[in-house]
Amino acid sequence: MRLTRHNILRMDGKGVAAHLDDFLPIKELNGIQWEQGPGEDKPILQWCALIEKIQRAGKGDLKPSKLDAFMTRMHPRNLYLCLATHATEEPKHILKKLKHWRQPPTTAPA
Repeated sequence: MRLTRHNILRMDGKGVAAHLDDFLPIKELNGIQWEQGPGEDKPILQWCALIEKIQRAGKGDLKPSKLDAFMTRMHPRNLYLCLATHATEEPKHILKKLKHWRQPPTTAPA
């Protein structure tokens, strides 16, 4: 496997979730994107413990320090962000930014 600068693993569904513990220790893996599968993989609430495990391992896709650059480049439509924060005031600061997030003037949504 050839690694790039940012390596994200996309996991979807019960079958893949069974292998999460195999992926978490891989230091070259920067993030894990989780998506529930169809059918009995719904509702999402049954996956909260798994998502929290991914967060505790520091394998979130987007770090708060990269949020401004991300918001400048991306349109907010149809995005779900999950950011791990540690400072008490940081979530309030992030929410304030997100309330004012609009389409960047140089890009158009697909």
